[in-house]
Amino acid sequence: MAARYLEDLGYVIVDRNYRKGHQEADIIALDHGELVFIEVKTRSTDAFFSPENAVNHQKRLNIIKVANGYAQKHQRKEPVRFDIVAIVLNDNGTEIKHIKDAYNVMAF
Repeated sequence: MAARYLEDLGYVIVDRNYRKGHQEADIIALDHGELVFIEVKTRSTDAFFSPENAVNHQKRLNIIKVANGYAQKHQRKEPVRFDIVAIVLNDNGTEIKHIKDAYNVMAF
């Protein structure tokens, strides 16, 4: 669902569920010359907290490590960005929230 949503926005998916050791990037895509690592979080309700809040400090560090490994292994030179796609599936339907540039490597 998230990949289809991103493709509809013009993203080009280059990899899915990319693993480096025990860490994983859900979706890797190209968007206007940037290599984007996208974490997807899905919940059946956002009553307690939004799905994007599950992308905590440690998870962000892990995704940054995966991104670094991916860029080196595949000799990617594009600028890197980190997005989050939060999906809530409930009785009211499906809500997709896309947070572009959700966090920055320089903050770590």
